[in-house]
Amino acid sequence: MVIFVHSFWRRHQHALEPHYRYFLPSLYFKLFFGLAFGIFYSQFYIGGGDTSAYWNGAVKLNDLFYHSPEDYFAELFTFGETGLMTDHFDKISGYPPQWIYSEPESWMVCKFYSLLIIPGVKGYFALTLITSYLAHMATWKFYEMVRSYKIHKERLLALAVLFIPSVSSWCSGISKDTLLYIALLMFITHFFRILSHYGTKRRSYIGLLFFAFMLITLRPVMFMAVMAPAVFALSARILRTRVDSIMLRFSMQFITSIAVILIAAFIFTNGSLVDSSALKNMITQAAIVQKDFTINKTYGDNRYFLDITDYSMLGMVKALPAAVMAGLYRPFLWEALTPTLIINGVESVVLIWLTIRMFLRKKLRPRLAFIRKHELLVYIFCVMLFIAFFSGFTSVIFGVLVRIRSFALPFLLIVIFADQHVHEKETEEVVR
Repeated sequence: MVIFVHSFWRRHQHALEPHYRYFLPSLYFKLFFGLAFGIFYSQFYIGGGDTSAYWNGAVKLNDLFYHSPEDYFAELFTFGETGLMTDHFDKISGYPPQWIYSEPESWMVCKFYSLLIIPGVKGYFALTLITSYLAHMATWKFYEMVRSYKIHKERLLALAVLFIPSVSSWCSGISKDTLLYIALLMFITHFFRILSHYGTKRRSYIGLLFFAFMLITLRPVMFMAVMAPAVFALSARILRTRVDSIMLRFSMQFITSIAVILIAAFIFTNGSLVDSSALKNMITQAAIVQKDFTINKTYGDNRYFLDITDYSMLGMVKALPAAVMAGLYRPFLWEALTPTLIINGVESVVLIWLTIRMFLRKKLRPRLAFIRKHELLVYIFCVMLFIAFFSGFTSVIFGVLVRIRSFALPFLLIVIFADQHVHEKETEEVVR
């Protein structure tokens, strides 16, 4: 009731803004898929899956708060490897699932969810509704930020950001993916608020730090995905707004590319800016996950193969095209003939058709030049490639792939639907 009252009030407050016609449908969309996700795992999946374990761990933390606030905050602010569960939990407070407690990233998920549990309203579906609503609000704020650049037709942007079935399926219920998706969208939103209104919004700086913290503690590779493209976004903004000379533009782009390559090489070799052993460990862990999914038959047979044998940096570069293809467009329709994958197969057909259509349209070169010069599109394109490569490289199993690749799909559609004519028309109207 609180969610609906607040949503209807907000819709009424913005009744004169045309894009708010998507606000309530987007909410219903998220709540529907969030509840469907919760019902499936709680009623039809043996053991309830990760989502039940996350909820259980969050509830136990909530109970610990009332039993011993000191122990609760000690757990809340312990990062990395945890000690013995009995250091803070006992029979009175109850014990969280052991496998969740022993994995730092999974236990962080429980900590974040413990902050969302309302005293006296800590049921599984209550937390599901709260999580779905927060996912809706994060998606909406990201949608409004992209919309403020006026580079898309209204309905196409709403479709790209608000109404993708697989994204709402995996990123609306109680899961690590939902928290990651919220943090990802909000980090980008705050970053571009700062970029567009530098020094005017203190909350954006605080939000940027908080959601960066979420990404680092939940999945560090996602933090790399949003930080690395920042250099390209900043250079694209400078080129678009302050540089008129063609030669100077070319020189700046060349220098930026060389700088990014040198920084990446420095990070992976010397590690003075970032701990190189941690980054190398990420690559090693990605290779271990990829090998495990490939060899271990307990995950099922519905999988794909990239034929990767070299897990060095050079080997990963060679695997880039196949991994990105898998991370954006697989499973293909003939690979998704099971009830749980058929929607993803249909989505893949639509995405392939939209991508081919973009390259076959007239005036392709001006369109690509517009994308290359726009800081938001450059940034989103780079984030999309990073996520697509990571999901395609590590997943191997289609059931895992469709979950991780869902993060990249809105970014892909934002790039595909970008329209320089809309931007030029809006610019002309502002000038008039």
